[in-house]
Amino acid sequence: MSSADEDNTPLTKKRKLQRACDNCRNKKSDGPQMSHNRCSRCIARRVECTYKQAFSVSRLAHTCYVENLESRLERMEQLVNKLCPDTDLSKELGGSHPIAESSADAIASAPSRANSSHREQLSSLSPSVLGLSSQSPAGSDYFEPSDEDGDTDDDLTNGLRKLSIETHPYRFHGRSSGMLLLRDAKQCVTSNPWGQEKGHYRHKVTFGSRRGWFISPVEQPLFDDFPPVDLLDTLVELYFRKINDMLPLLHEPIFKQSIQDGLHLRNGGFGATVLLVCANGSRFVRDPRVLLDGSDDWHSAGWRWYQQVEDRQKLELAPAKLYDLQLCALMAHFLSGSTAPQATWTLLGNGIRRAIDVGAHRKKVYHTKPTIEDELWKRAFWILVLNEWTHSYGLGRPSAIHEEDVDVALPTTIDDEYWSSPGQDDGPKQPEGKPSKVASLVALIRLSQILAFATRTLYPINKSKRTDSSWEQRIVAELDSALNNWVDSLPNHLQWDPNREDPLHLMQSATLLGHYYQVQIAVHRPFLSAACRDSPLSFPSVIICNNGARSTVQMLEQVYNRLGTLYHGSAGLLYLSGAVLMRSIWGQRRSGRTVNVDRDIACVKKAIEMLNAVQYEYVSSSSVLYQSC
Repeated sequence: MSSADEDNTPLTKKRKLQRACDNCRNKKSDGPQMSHNRCSRCIARRVECTYKQAFSVSRLAHTCYVENLESRLERMEQLVNKLCPDTDLSKELGGSHPIAESSADAIASAPSRANSSHREQLSSLSPSVLGLSSQSPAGSDYFEPSDEDGDTDDDLTNGLRKLSIETHPYRFHGRSSGMLLLRDAKQCVTSNPWGQEKGHYRHKVTFGSRRGWFISPVEQPLFDDFPPVDLLDTLVELYFRKINDMLPLLHEPIFKQSIQDGLHLRNGGFGATVLLVCANGSRFVRDPRVLLDGSDDWHSAGWRWYQQVEDRQKLELAPAKLYDLQLCALMAHFLSGSTAPQATWTLLGNGIRRAIDVGAHRKKVYHTKPTIEDELWKRAFWILVLNEWTHSYGLGRPSAIHEEDVDVALPTTIDDEYWSSPGQDDGPKQPEGKPSKVASLVALIRLSQILAFATRTLYPINKSKRTDSSWEQRIVAELDSALNNWVDSLPNHLQWDPNREDPLHLMQSATLLGHYYQVQIAVHRPFLSAACRDSPLSFPSVIICNNGARSTVQMLEQVYNRLGTLYHGSAGLLYLSGAVLMRSIWGQRRSGRTVNVDRDIACVKKAIEMLNAVQYEYVSSSSVLYQSC
C-alpha cells in the first residue's frame, strides 16, 4: 500500500478478540494470543486454533446489569447525602466486612484521636498489614515449578481455587507435590482416550455456602474484655519498648493508630493481637488490674487476656493469614516466660507449619517491590523460625524447618516510621547514619542459623558411621570460623561497648554477644562429656565453655549495673551460663583442683541475683542454681 492510500485509510483500530479460542473455551481456560492468531495452548497441543463457536453474551449482559445497579446505587447515595447531609447511614446499613476492605480507610474508619498528618502517612497502607487481608504473601495458589518446568497450568490452579475453603489465600505446593504430578499428567492429555463426553467419568462435587466449622477466628464473635483505656495504652507502650524494640514483630505506628480507631473492637483477629500484646506487656507493670481475678500472685499477670485468645484457638482448616503467624509468635513469647516454657516449642512448630502452608518461606511468593505487608510476613516467619531453632536446641528436640528449606530474604533493616513515610516513589529507605532497630533481629537470625547447623551436625541421635575420624574437628573448626565471621560482620552500633550511651543499642549489643557465647558453648559442649575425654577437642572445649559462661555473666552484670534492669530474654542466657559454671565447679571439687572454684561460685551467685531481678518478667529455675551452690 502506498503512502497516499495510507492517508486515505480511515483511522479505525482493528478490534481485538477478547475471548478464548474454541479449545480453550471447552477447557474453561483463557487463551493468551500469540502470533498468527494462535494461542499458546493450541500451539503446545498442536491443534487448530479456531473461533467458530458462538460468543456468549451472558457474561457481558451480567456485567452490564451489575454496572447499571452500581450506577443507580451511587446516584441514590448522592441523593440521600443531599437531602440529609448530617445523617450517617453507615451504622444502619452495616459496615463492610473487614476482610473485604481494600484500602487504609478500614484502618481509619472510626473517630480518631490522632492528628491528620499522621493519618495521611498511613493512608497508603492496606489492611493486610494488620492481618486483615485474607491474602497470603502472593495472594494466589502457588505451585513451585521445577528447574525445567514452566508456569503452572492455569486450569489446575483455577480448579484448586474452587476447592479452596475460602477464595484466597491458597496453599503452597513444592516440587514433590502430587499437584504438580497431576499438572504434568494433565498437560500430556491432548484428547479424551475413552471417546466419551468430557466430564463423563468425573465425580461432580458441589460446594454451597461455607460450613460453620470452616469459619476462621476473624469471623467469630468479637472480643470485648479489654483493659481500661489508660491501662491499655500503658501495656501497649511497654510491649513495644521492652519486646518489639528487640524483636520487631509488629508495625508500631499502624498498630497504635488502629487501636485509636477502635479496630480491635470491630475485628476479631486484630482484637486477639491486642490482647496478646497486653498479656506480654503485663509482665513489666505492677498494676493489680493485670492479675487474674482473686489472685495476688504477680506470676498471673497477663493470663486473663492470654486465656481469652487461647480459648478461641482451634486447628485451622483455612490457610493462615498474617495475624495468625503474629498470634503464634506472641503466644510463644508469653509462654516462654511462664512456668510452662516447653509448650512454646509446640506452638512455634505449629506457626511454622502454617507459614509453610501459604508459602511464606519462599521468595517467589513475595512481591518484587518491597511492601510493608510483605515485610511483616517476613518478620513474623523469621521470628518464629529464630525462636524455634533456639528452643529446639534448648530442649534437645528436632527442628520443624531447616535452612535449606528456606530461600526468603531476611527482614529489611528499615525502621517502622520509614515504611509509612509519604512520597517514597523509589521505596522505603533508612536514613544514612541512623542505625536500624531491625539490624539486631537480622544479626540474631544469622547467629541462629549457625546454632541450627551445629545442633544438626553435633547432636544427632544416630550418628552415621564415618571412616574419617577427624570430621568432628573439621566441623568445629568451620563453626568457629563462622562465629568469628559473624562477629566481624556486626555493624558498629551492635558491637559490644560497655560505655555505649544509647540504652537500646547497649541492650541489643549485650544480647547479641550473650547469644554468641551460648552458640560457642553449644559448639563445644558435646566434647565436655567423659566419653570424649580422649578427643583432641576435649581440653580446649572445657576452657572455651567456661570462659564463655563467665563472660556472659560479667557482661550482663555491666548492663544491669548501668541500666538497673536487663532484657528479660537474657534470663535464659544467665541460667545456661550458671549451669555450665556449676558443672565446672563440681568437676574441680571432684578432682581436687579448687583454684577457680571461689571465682566461679561468685559468678553463679551474681547470675542468680540478676535472675531474681527479672523473676516476674521471666520465670526461671534460679532456685536450682542456688541449691547447687
